[in-house]
Amino acid sequence: MLLEQNGYVFQMNNTTRIYTGEEVRLFRDIKRLTQGLSVDEAITMVLQNQQQDPMDFSDIQGKIKDLDQYIDGLEKEIFWNGQKNTIEKLMREWEKVKKSLNLQNMGQSYKESID
Repeated sequence: MLLEQNGYVFQMNNTTRIYTGEEVRLFRDIKRLTQGLSVDEAITMVLQNQQQDPMDFSDIQGKIKDLDQYIDGLEKEIFWNGQKNTIEKLMREWEKVKKSLNLQNMGQSYKESID
């Protein structure tokens, strides 16, 4: 299981994992984050935040939902505000999401590979 490969230790009853409320929360948070991240990135983020400062991912989910809604309206936004302004606003909103997830460097290697 990916969580165990990333260092998470489940309580065990002989050879069976025991899922507690903590694991249910982890699974829920991972599921929410995979709406904007890969499964591996979501697991890494959840486990890092669990070690540092447990957080409620509902706020992050809301930010991702807001960004999704903005993306859905991009065609109108470009028509009314122009391509450059729309892209700049989209990038600002994405930076807010990344900052709230502590992912400021995410995508940096991709940008470097296309430069």
